[in-house]
Amino acid sequence: MYIGYKSVSKQNPRETAGILSFLTFGYTLELFKKGLKGGLTENDIYEIPDNCESKKCALKTENAWKECNEIFPLLWKRFGKTYLMYSSIHLTWLLINSCIRPYAMSRFISYFDKSQSSYTKQDAYYYGGIVISLSVIRCVWIHNYFMLECILGLQVRTSISSLVYRKILKLSPQIGNAKLGNLVTILTKDIRSIVDNMWPMSDLFIGSIQLTVSSFLLYMKMGYPALLGIVILLSTIVIQALLSRTLMRMRLKVGKMADTRLEMTKETVASLKMIKMYTWEDFFQKRICDARKKEMRVTLKAWYLGVILVNMGWLVAKMSFPTLILIYLRLGYTIDTEFLFYVLSLYKDLGHVIGAVIPTGFRFTAELYASVKRIGRVLSLEEFEKQPPRSLVGNPRLELKQVSIVTRQDTILKNISFTIDEPGLYVLTGPLGSGKSTLLKVLMEDCIGVSGSVMINGRVSYVSQEPWLFPTTIRRNILFAEVFDKVRYERVMSVCCLNQDLNSMADRDNTVVADGGLNLSRGQQARINLARGIYRNSDIYLLDDPLSGLDVRVQQDIINNCLKTFLKDKIVIFVTNNMDHCEHAKKVLVLQSGCITMCDNVKATPQCRLDGGCDIVDVERKDPSNYWREEISQNIYREENNLGGVNLKNYIRYVRYAGGFLLFGVIVGIFVVSQFTESYSEKLLSNWVDRQHNTSHNSVQKQVSNERDQLFNLYLIVITCSAALDLIKSYVFLGYCRRAAIKFHNIMCNRIINCRVSFLDTHFIGNILNRFSYDLDNIDEVFPMFFMNIIKASLSVVGVLLLIFSVNWLFLLMSSLVIIVMIVLRMLYIPGARGLKRLSASTRSPLLGHINASLDGLATIRAFQAQEILTKDYDQHQNTNTSANYMETTTSRAFGFIMDTTGAMFVVMVIITFLFIDTDNTVGNVGLAVSQVFQLSDTCLWFIRAWAELEQCMTSVERVVEYSEVPKEENNDTTPHGRWGVGKVEYKMVNLSYRAKHPILKGVTFVIRPRERIGIVGRTGAGKSSIISTLFRLYDYQGDILIDNVNTSTLPLRYLRSHLSIIPQNPLIFKGTLRVNVDPLERYQDDEIWQVLDHVKLKHLVPTLDVPLKNLKLSTGQCQLLCLARTFLAKNDIVIFDEPTASLDATTDEVIQKLIDNSFTDSTLIMIAHRLDTVMKCDKVMVIADGRVCEFDHPDVLLRNENGIFRSMIETNSVHCR
Repeated sequence: MYIGYKSVSKQNPRETAGILSFLTFGYTLELFKKGLKGGLTENDIYEIPDNCESKKCALKTENAWKECNEIFPLLWKRFGKTYLMYSSIHLTWLLINSCIRPYAMSRFISYFDKSQSSYTKQDAYYYGGIVISLSVIRCVWIHNYFMLECILGLQVRTSISSLVYRKILKLSPQIGNAKLGNLVTILTKDIRSIVDNMWPMSDLFIGSIQLTVSSFLLYMKMGYPALLGIVILLSTIVIQALLSRTLMRMRLKVGKMADTRLEMTKETVASLKMIKMYTWEDFFQKRICDARKKEMRVTLKAWYLGVILVNMGWLVAKMSFPTLILIYLRLGYTIDTEFLFYVLSLYKDLGHVIGAVIPTGFRFTAELYASVKRIGRVLSLEEFEKQPPRSLVGNPRLELKQVSIVTRQDTILKNISFTIDEPGLYVLTGPLGSGKSTLLKVLMEDCIGVSGSVMINGRVSYVSQEPWLFPTTIRRNILFAEVFDKVRYERVMSVCCLNQDLNSMADRDNTVVADGGLNLSRGQQARINLARGIYRNSDIYLLDDPLSGLDVRVQQDIINNCLKTFLKDKIVIFVTNNMDHCEHAKKVLVLQSGCITMCDNVKATPQCRLDGGCDIVDVERKDPSNYWREEISQNIYREENNLGGVNLKNYIRYVRYAGGFLLFGVIVGIFVVSQFTESYSEKLLSNWVDRQHNTSHNSVQKQVSNERDQLFNLYLIVITCSAALDLIKSYVFLGYCRRAAIKFHNIMCNRIINCRVSFLDTHFIGNILNRFSYDLDNIDEVFPMFFMNIIKASLSVVGVLLLIFSVNWLFLLMSSLVIIVMIVLRMLYIPGARGLKRLSASTRSPLLGHINASLDGLATIRAFQAQEILTKDYDQHQNTNTSANYMETTTSRAFGFIMDTTGAMFVVMVIITFLFIDTDNTVGNVGLAVSQVFQLSDTCLWFIRAWAELEQCMTSVERVVEYSEVPKEENNDTTPHGRWGVGKVEYKMVNLSYRAKHPILKGVTFVIRPRERIGIVGRTGAGKSSIISTLFRLYDYQGDILIDNVNTSTLPLRYLRSHLSIIPQNPLIFKGTLRVNVDPLERYQDDEIWQVLDHVKLKHLVPTLDVPLKNLKLSTGQCQLLCLARTFLAKNDIVIFDEPTASLDATTDEVIQKLIDNSFTDSTLIMIAHRLDTVMKCDKVMVIADGRVCEFDHPDVLLRNENGIFRSMIETNSVHCR
């Protein structure tokens, strides 16, 4: 198919980096330089490293899936060994660090105890050197380990994403629960959840080992009293594990709710043009926003539970240390400085494990499990059984023997048997719903539940009934998976009557097709869809009624030039409801009541009601100009990324949406008080250690003991208040962010639903869904955490600085210098990181758009056996996105490395200061200073990284804000004086151009009198539907349109559209009850609804108005009757019919036509139609050609014009009918 990305040739520099550059991330300097010079673009994306290449990852994962067939064994088989190896190496480092650092720290601090004589200056140098060495080694190892983690995470993401996409192409036709919303959630939220949470799960395992080792060391130091502390810690872990199960259930529920919301969003965007015509914008917006509120309500509960998990461990770890020391002393044991600081260091490790690693591990493991289960459900969906390759040897042949399809509700086909082994045109016809499309799917071997024998010899091509177009150029849509052959291509364009259409387009066949072909007329969509099937050089062509929406002359040209001439040596099975087409057939196959009859000619056809009327014809004017152009390379999903920093107004907007600056100030105040209690508790603990030390060396032990006990009681009170404040601030802050997330969604939803239709012509569903999925997920889940972290970290830095200053003012100068260096480094990092974040987001849109288009055209993809080419395109899209993520990861890790190195230098400075400068500090202050220096290093890194990550996350806010500023249709709620009551329509020199290109309507002028019935005819693409678009003011136009002498441009849009009714060619039906589908705005009483249902002959099918519409299993014709019921309820003076019966059989058509004839006598009717009997009943016929009104009068008057276009149509049509 079509990618449009510039070919990437520059190798990722990590692949060729030397050992020093590799370990220190020096190879990222070029990216930082580019970021500083003016931003990064898609042209700067490197080639994807081999170990993350999509196709290679997918092949290995597919092979593993075939062996496992379950998601958890698959992940273990594919990545388990590497995952275990990395975790084991990291565990080894942590155990060494956990054993050596407390030992070295306690001895180094003990040296400053003036009452000790065990440790000399040399010992202090030795133990200080060990502490410094461990800090430096940590810098080098930890970030290279994180880099290995991220690379493995990218491999997991690439592998699972590719496997899910390949699964999509194999889904059984009967699968209904693998909808786009579900798949979007999986490919954004769930796969990212696996990648982000697989390492916290490793940390949970490593933390458990650390906990065991530290507990053992504690036991060896303290003996049996240590068991009390260990039991308290283990009890906490059990409670955390139970809470994590509840969290997992919440996450599963959130995932399902996100699926529902995204599916609603996709359904709305795909039908937005028709929704605007019905003035249902408010209903669909409320529907989506209500789903969003419910989703966020559960998300907030999950957030709170996660905060409780973390705070529980932190509180227990804080309180259990002094409690254990007191119990130890009460049991008669004695302690010294080394003992105190050794146990304190162990408890800090235990506190980190139980207060951060384990609760975080439980929380994220629960989310990981929920995401893996959801992905596993999709991967376990029923696949379509792969058929053996068709025989291509010998003459083409179709043979069915005793073929039946029986479902739980009905028998679709009964013992179908026939053989076709001669070239020619075979017409397959029958009543609507008789199973014609199902029979074609049987011939394509794309149908399940088939009994009997199906034998096909030859290559098969398929054309679907509903045009399926891929978001790419017209040429690529036609070529699809085939090689370009200019001669065949030009001939196919000719026989499919596409020459004139392409000549009217500025980019000819390089014109990009919007999602669902919205920028093309229905007839153009149908003929491009047909051209794709005809271009494929096959032996057998299966055409599922592709001509029903075309003018009869175009139909006749295609039948004569394409089906009978171009494909004369092929077997062509042509489904149609038009009996006139049967006369061209070699044989006619009539399918009725599940049985088939093969007739030699139309006269022998059984009398089943098909189509009683002939169609209106038009003459296609040939244009000799060349429509063909050299293909233009372009990325159709390309988004214009902002360059430079995120605008301050986006931060201000976020705070305003969340609740304003006053509430934000109150929340910051709570954070300040919470940080004060936390820092004060650290100081109290330091003083308690000093008092505890003095108790052992002071003669006035009773007084010192009382002071110690008072400090301990105060410490317990302060940390309890700190824990309570931590829960309160988290509750208030997350609620604050929730309001912002909901408002961002609602405003963007409002803007998209109320956007101008021209916006939909240039923005694909993949781009829009990317905002509603990935970017909103960032705002929901990631942004609040970084926002809260930056507030906590900044206050924590201030708290640590004050504690350090309380020990020695010299340390304040050092720490200030370190912070300044870190801020400068952050300023150098942000431009490149921000650019890569934007690239990562913008290169994700093609993935979603590609999946959306693939889901819509699965039948065609399988019929063309184009899975391989589409998979290749998906892999290229994914490689581009993965490479951007890879580059983002390397720069992130480089930043972390240099920041940690700066922090390690601070540790070196502090230790050297204590060793070489006499600070005259107590041992408690030395211990406080050293511990706070380590904390300051980590906290500064936490603050700077949170600051950097916050700005990167702001790119998601920026992208949502971009769509929140999409120009809306001008509308106001004022109601004009008076009401239409006549139905007069007048056009005065109306011109229309799409996107300032070729004019579509050219000086259109006409008057429709009240209660007239007007038929509009013309070649597909002539401008018929554009006239309706201007009547509804879907596009900006030049000229005047008046209704009852009122210029429509002066009327509010909602008022205008609500007083016009339209019956579309494809009925607009959406999920929900029958009542909601008929009257979504709740304007009518139940009695009125029942009355119109009875009027349209649907009442007998409906048990209750609140029955889900899907339970009624309505046919296409019945859905169209439902749309007619809406029109009867509205009782408007002007009603438009846009070929509503084009794809229906004559029986349903007759029902609808009788309803129209008998029910709209007091309304002005405008009918776009192809069928002769419909138009001939009109008061006037308007002939549109090349965007102009060529003829407009009563049919009899037009027929008297010997040189008239309409008469030419009728004469040509008479020949065809005969």
